[in-house]
Amino acid sequence: MDFEKTYEIPFLTATVYAAWMSSDTVIAPAKRMRIVPKVGGAYQLFMQDAGKTPSCQGEFSEVFANSRIRYSWQWENEEEVTDITVSFSPNPQGTQITILHQGFVSASSHDNHAKGWDNYILGFIDFLQSQE
Repeated sequence: MDFEKTYEIPFLTATVYAAWMSSDTVIAPAKRMRIVPKVGGAYQLFMQDAGKTPSCQGEFSEVFANSRIRYSWQWENEEEVTDITVSFSPNPQGTQITILHQGFVSASSHDNHAKGWDNYILGFIDFLQSQE
């Protein structure tokens, strides 16, 4: 199971890409992030949930500055490993972000991640606005 989502946000592509690839860009419910933005580099996203700190992690397989990234995505203590490709394209309003998320093994995981991306993008826009 896969899905593709497209978002248009009012920020320059270089700004969007730089924020996406920065450990300083932490969007709730995440509490912190560690990212090495290069092919073979890893990232780890730490969440806070009822006294626990679950994490999500993966590795970058493609990194094309201001254009496209691809990385794996796996929640701590879960078997499912998915693949995410994020494309960044300039448009008259700012930037178009296209997210292709592939490899879900269950409908519930698919649906939860689809909703999660919508929430992430709203938080990402708020983050970028706070940086202006």
